[in-house]
Amino acid sequence: MKIDLGIREALQSGFRQILPGMLTVLALLLLGESASAQTCDRTITADVVALDQPFFWNRLGAVQPQGMVFALRRDVVSIDSKLGLVPGNARLRDDKRPRPITLRMNVGDCLQIKFQNLLAPAPKDAEQPATRTAGVHIIGLQLVGGIASDGSNVGSNQSSLVSPGGRAVYTYYAEREGGHVLYNSAATTGGEGDGGSISAGLFGAVNVQAKGAEWYRSQVTAADLQLATKKDASGKPLKTSGGQPIIDYNAVYPAGHKYAGLPILKILSGSEVVHTDLNAIITGPNGSNFPAGTYRANPVEPNRNQPYREFTVIYHDEIGAVQAFPEFESTALQQTLHSVRDGFAINYGAAGAGAEILANRFGVGPMKDCTECKFEEFFLSSWSVGDPAQVVDVPANARDAKGNLIRGAKATKVLYADDPSNVHHSYLRDHVKFRILHGGSKEHHIHHQHTHQ
Repeated sequence: MKIDLGIREALQSGFRQILPGMLTVLALLLLGESASAQTCDRTITADVVALDQPFFWNRLGAVQPQGMVFALRRDVVSIDSKLGLVPGNARLRDDKRPRPITLRMNVGDCLQIKFQNLLAPAPKDAEQPATRTAGVHIIGLQLVGGIASDGSNVGSNQSSLVSPGGRAVYTYYAEREGGHVLYNSAATTGGEGDGGSISAGLFGAVNVQAKGAEWYRSQVTAADLQLATKKDASGKPLKTSGGQPIIDYNAVYPAGHKYAGLPILKILSGSEVVHTDLNAIITGPNGSNFPAGTYRANPVEPNRNQPYREFTVIYHDEIGAVQAFPEFESTALQQTLHSVRDGFAINYGAAGAGAEILANRFGVGPMKDCTECKFEEFFLSSWSVGDPAQVVDVPANARDAKGNLIRGAKATKVLYADDPSNVHHSYLRDHVKFRILHGGSKEHHIHHQHTHQ
C-alpha cells in the first residue's frame, strides 16, 4: 500500500499531537475509577517472608529439596539460633506444615504485606533459580500507592523486588469477592515451562470475602478444640443437647502456652493475619448470616447468605519432585513410569500412580499387602493407599545403612495433626465454597468433583 509522502507526514504529525491526549484519557479510564475506589474500609496487615524450605510431597517419600515458600514471620524460626532470622537461616517451625500461604481480606479492604526476603543469597539446591530477589505479586487486585506495590521488575518501572535480607511493603485493594494467585515474579519458570521459583513453591492465594465477613479456622487439633470449648465454673466442657461442644470462637491460647494470647480459631488478631490456613469458616458479621441480598439467590440454593466453609485448592504442575524410587530414572523403566510420576500436585501434596504401584510390588507403604489392587485403586482410593498427601515420620522408601530398601511397614505416625492430608472436611448441610487456583508453571487443570452437587 502506497501513501503520499505529504499525507504520511500529516498523519504522523497528527498522531504525535493526538497520542499524548489519547494516552491521558486511557490512563484516566484505567486508573480513575480504581483510584477513587481505593478508600480502605480497613487495612489488614500480614508479616510475610520468603524462605528456602525442603518438604515431602507424600508418605512414600517424594521430596522437594529445592523447596521455596512464603510464610508468616511468626511461623518461621532460625535454623541456627545463634545467627538469628537472617537470609539462608530460616525454616518453618516444626508443627507448621509447608503449604501455599493463604491470606484473606474483605471487599473494600486494603491488604498491606510487610515483606522480607529470607532466601539464601545463593541457591541451596541445583534446581533452585540463580535469581534470589523476591517479592509478592497478586494477580487481579488493585495497587495502592503506585507501582511500588506491584512486587515486580517490569520495563522501565523501578523494581519493587528485594534482594536477600531486603524488605518491602506492598499494599493491595479488593473491589470484588474471589480468589487471587499470589506469587514471586522474580524468576517464574525455566526454559521448558518448569523450574523457577513457582515450581519450587513460591506461590499462594489471597481470598477476598464479602463485606463484613469474619474468618475462622476450619481444621484444628483436638487439643486446640478443647482449649476453644466453653466450660462451666468447674471447668467441665459445655455441650449442646446433641452432645456437640459449644465453641468459643474468640478464645485465645492461655497463659503458659507456647502461643499464649494468640487467637485459636480467629484468623485475624486485631487487623493482623495470624493464621494462613487453606481451609476456613466464613461467616457474616458477628458470626451470623450475611445481610440479605449479599449473594443473589438461585433456584438450587435460595438462601446463599448463610456462613460457609472455604476450601482453597491450588493446582500446580511440573513440580520438580525427586521421585520416591530410583526406578523412575532407570533406563529400562523411565519411559514407562514417566507419565505416572509425581509431577502434578495440589497444595504441596502429590499422589500419582507410579510410586504407589512400585511400593505395592516392593512390599512397602500402606498398599504393601493389597494383592487385588488395580488401576485407580492405586491413586484414587484411601482404602488402599491412605489419604492423599500424608507426610509421615518414616517414609515408605526409607533405606538401611547399606542403601537397601527396608521392607514392610515403617511409619509410626502421620505428621501435622491439624493438616495431615489433602482431604477437605465438612458436614452434612454445610455450605461450601471451593476457591480453585493455578499456581503451576505449565499446564492448567480443570477442577471437577465426583458425586457432588
